[in-house]
Amino acid sequence: MPKAEAKTKARAGRGAKALRLARNPVRLWLVLCAVFVAGWLLWAGVRFACSRLMPNLTVDLSEIGLQDVEAMADGSYVTTSGDAQLLIPLPEGGLPLAQVLVEASFEGHPHEMELFYTRKPGQGFSLRKRVIGVPQQTEAYLYNLPLTGNTLSLRIDMGSLSGNRFTRTRIVLNPRLSAAYYFTPSLRGLAALCVVPALACCAIYYIMEVFSALRKKRQNRRGGGNEVTV
Repeated sequence: MPKAEAKTKARAGRGAKALRLARNPVRLWLVLCAVFVAGWLLWAGVRFACSRLMPNLTVDLSEIGLQDVEAMADGSYVTTSGDAQLLIPLPEGGLPLAQVLVEASFEGHPHEMELFYTRKPGQGFSLRKRVIGVPQQTEAYLYNLPLTGNTLSLRIDMGSLSGNRFTRTRIVLNPRLSAAYYFTPSLRGLAALCVVPALACCAIYYIMEVFSALRKKRQNRRGGGNEVTV
């Protein structure tokens, strides 16, 4: 049985290495950081590839449905209620969307601009299908959508008070952002790089300590049961 014994020894060796790794918090944290960074780079690469493969379209305000938004003679737009909405038309059958970029210059504060989307026929807009815009440096909001299925309809809630004026509006579907946007970590990403592996390291270390204590307790019980009393 040389092959079976060799396999058993190899498995035991791998198990011992895993135990030594789990019991060394610093080394375990470094390994988890490497795994986290590899996963983040893979996800960034997927989103970058999708941004290049999905169709890029620019929607003008003349093609958009306006609700509680009035077009002015000077080319600007004014919200007429606190529930102003932009209804963005999409091709029949929907469109694969990874990101939506909304460019607008507001005279007042727009509050939160929320994007609602649907991906099933007959499905209404709901809070479950909502994305909060990330403000950009160039008076724009970027929305990152889940990469699952075609988007059938889009609606942007302006979140503004009545009488808020905005101009220079342009909506880009699947904008062609630079690779640096996807592969440069944000402050939130850097914080997650420090916190998430550390929490996982603590959890694994604690679990291994619990299993080690239970194993010792079981061995002590077996040793006590084998004692012979005279």
